[in-house]
Amino acid sequence: MKKYSVWILWGEDPQEDQEPLQYEFNTQAELDAFLMGIEEGDGWFGYDYIIGQEEPKLSEFDNYQ
Repeated sequence: MKKYSVWILWGEDPQEDQEPLQYEFNTQAELDAFLMGIEEGDGWFGYDYIIGQEEPKLSEFDNYQ
């Protein structure tokens, strides 16, 4: 079975010794979905979290401005 693969070098400023990672998928659709997820997540790397049962207000998150 043919595998669909992509190589990715992660990070805004990759280092000389950093190596790209290979990801393999069984279908083109799986590869496309993976790449779409990367594009959607680009720029959303930071996060904060709050543990609890009730939904917090946005202002309670440290990364909310």
